[in-house]
Amino acid sequence: SYSGAIYDILFTDTSKGWTAGGAHNGSTGFASSFVLNSIDGGVVWNVQLDTFRVGPMYALHFNDSLNGWAVGGDRGVRDPPSSTIFQTSDGGNNWNRQFPPTNRVLADVVFTDSNYGYVVGGNTSWGWIPDTTIMLQTADAGNNWSYMPCFLNEVLAAISFPDEEKGWAVGRNGAILHNNLIIQDGCPTDLILKSQWQVDQFPVIYPDCSRLEGDVLIDSDHITHLD
Repeated sequence: SYSGAIYDILFTDTSKGWTAGGAHNGSTGFASSFVLNSIDGGVVWNVQLDTFRVGPMYALHFNDSLNGWAVGGDRGVRDPPSSTIFQTSDGGNNWNRQFPPTNRVLADVVFTDSNYGYVVGGNTSWGWIPDTTIMLQTADAGNNWSYMPCFLNEVLAAISFPDEEKGWAVGRNGAILHNNLIIQDGCPTDLILKSQWQVDQFPVIYPDCSRLEGDVLIDSDHITHLD
């Protein structure tokens, strides 16, 4: 057994599996995280990753018995909020930390192959760092992560990508996102705008877009201006 909550479990076959979790220490407030591994169908579990002052691991993804990722983060109970991604290429014997460009908690991870992967999240408990939508992508196995275009302001909890171009994410307040935008010359095509917040965030999410092509649908009575 291992102290702390277990948030995710994954088996690549009937023998090899991993669990991930962590806790916030009640006496100190500091966070901890762990990854456990079994090679006998879950009869015995051994600690592969055990960290202190790193937020709990909330999700795991393994492409095979060797290559995997664990994600999570610290909501900021004692230390400042932070994101956590660890990667292994040897079945979890060694875990290497990766550094995403955000300090919000990451809730889920998925890879469509050995290079293309996605994470979502956005939660924090620090009032001056508000919750927000976090969607990140990588094309090099997580060595570099970048923000994905996202017109939403809800914390995301889970993600599914059947391939590297189309996927779905879900989160708070019934949020369901479907990523099927085609990006050309830094601009989306066939764009649907449903709030003034989307309009205001457009130059932030698409900084290289100078001219829209295709259809733009205004699907709201609350959009007051487009400049």
